[in-house]
Amino acid sequence: MRTISTFFFIVFQTIFCGQCSLGLRINDLKTSVDYSDGMWEIDQLSGHLSWILNGHGKMRTVESQLDINKFCNALPGSKSLLIVGDSTNRQFYELLTEHLGAQNNNLAFHTSLMENMKNSQWSPEQWEMIPTRRKICDGAASITFIRNDWVDCAKHYAFTTSDKVGTWCSNNCRQGEYSDCYCAPWVDPAFLKDFDILLLNAGLHNVPDLQYNDTLFKTIAYLKDTLRDRQQVFFRTTVPGMGDCMTMGNGTFSSLSEAEQYSKEHPWYHSYHVKTLNDMARKLFSQAGYSLLDVYKSTMLLKGRRHSPEDCVHFGEKLPLAHWMDLLYNQLLDQMS
Repeated sequence: MRTISTFFFIVFQTIFCGQCSLGLRINDLKTSVDYSDGMWEIDQLSGHLSWILNGHGKMRTVESQLDINKFCNALPGSKSLLIVGDSTNRQFYELLTEHLGAQNNNLAFHTSLMENMKNSQWSPEQWEMIPTRRKICDGAASITFIRNDWVDCAKHYAFTTSDKVGTWCSNNCRQGEYSDCYCAPWVDPAFLKDFDILLLNAGLHNVPDLQYNDTLFKTIAYLKDTLRDRQQVFFRTTVPGMGDCMTMGNGTFSSLSEAEQYSKEHPWYHSYHVKTLNDMARKLFSQAGYSLLDVYKSTMLLKGRRHSPEDCVHFGEKLPLAHWMDLLYNQLLDQMS
């Protein structure tokens, strides 16, 4: 029944929505630089990499050079950022808060969200499932992270009847190759109202195409119905793992096609499916008038820099994540102007 209903959902979306931004209330798309359109350049003396934007010159890439005060000033409103996504978004959260002078962890979330977690039998048995908030910018701003691998806004289901494990993504999770996703609740309206920026990601944890499209479509519809105009939404594209990640060195691929061919020949953790899911997410969030933090090309071009031979998904060096931080900063400046 779910497959059939999802099929007709997609057909309806394709026929009746077209270019109407999912048939939802939209914000005007902002004209800005395409920060994904570039190539890496290596300084032969220092060995430092610079991301060269086509037609716009060089971007900073050395992780220690991003000015903390400038980044803090670029945060809008009450300077509160919510990051929702998988463990790579958790890595980004860790580096971003560290660089911006994180002062503490604060688990005092809105009571209704915690009640939702209680009702869903949410249990923080895995460290990455624990929601965390840190003060940054000398206490003037905050960043919150919640682990939800699909940015799923549906009702959440416990995996076992004992209710002693985490909360899983929808009722189709934990089956076969779709067996490794975690979804802590995050869509409480009273909780979301306090954030100026939402940074979401999904696509690393495998999910069938129709279900992924359905999940993102419903999440976008929820955000359109819940968020206020001043609240900004970014979707970060996902970077797949690459096998033999510790033997390829730390240079760069000559082109995206070369990087994608290497990834195809050295698969790692559902890497074959990530590009397709990225394309779907780009279309949905762009049509909805939301911003893309498109890190796919620039990060794919970087060889190596992964965590270990046993973990070729997460990053073992700061450079890729620092580059994401730089891209976010520049896009926040675009939003300000």
